[in-house]
Amino acid sequence: MTPNYSVNWAAESAVASASTALIQALYEAGCVTAEPPTSDRFLLWFGRFQRCHITATAMTPAALLLLYQLGFAVGPRRLVGVGTYQGLAMGALTAGASDRHHGKDVSGVGVDVDGLATSLARSNARKLGLAGRLSYVTEEGTVHLDRRVEPIDLFYLDLDDPLTGKAGYQLAFEHSRRLLTGRAVVVAHDATSPRFTADLAELRRHLLADGRFGLLLDVPIDAAGMLIAGSRRTDEISTGEGGS
Repeated sequence: MTPNYSVNWAAESAVASASTALIQALYEAGCVTAEPPTSDRFLLWFGRFQRCHITATAMTPAALLLLYQLGFAVGPRRLVGVGTYQGLAMGALTAGASDRHHGKDVSGVGVDVDGLATSLARSNARKLGLAGRLSYVTEEGTVHLDRRVEPIDLFYLDLDDPLTGKAGYQLAFEHSRRLLTGRAVVVAHDATSPRFTADLAELRRHLLADGRFGLLLDVPIDAAGMLIAGSRRTDEISTGEGGS
């Protein structure tokens, strides 16, 4: 099978260094509980991602690196993603969390209305070696969240509607609020895409109104970007890019 990504990581040292520096800054400010993992850890997982079956994705290698490092540094035990498609992002987040906890007591769930994509995501979880820690369901995200009773340490958003774009982000977040732990982290894809400016602005308003998220960062790791929302100490973090 042809690899999903052809990347010379030696030539990607700048983006890798930027991602690592961001996680280090979050750690020093008390926003995450571990320093970034060593690069060799991610490279092992990246080889597994090469074996995943992917028909289409907007998830770049740089984004996978950031998500893996974030999963490790945050160290969530319970992860939920809405709009997880074929499972790359949830795979990276869960891989990082699993490495942090040595493969123990980590449970991730990806939710998507696309049954074919969900089936591929399950297959990809097996190829990543995460089948026991990462499952997928075909369901509306709000329905799943309303049924869920377990708390959420990390909530990932990437649902996309051909008509309404990312407008569903704020609705999914509202349905998740009762489940989010006090130190929960919310991550949203396409944070810096001009197509979704209004949708992401609405999500930010809801995050700020919640009161738990003193940290909002827009990370331009690639053209789509990631929003990271979490709590922080009184220390200010400055990345020079977005956020509030």
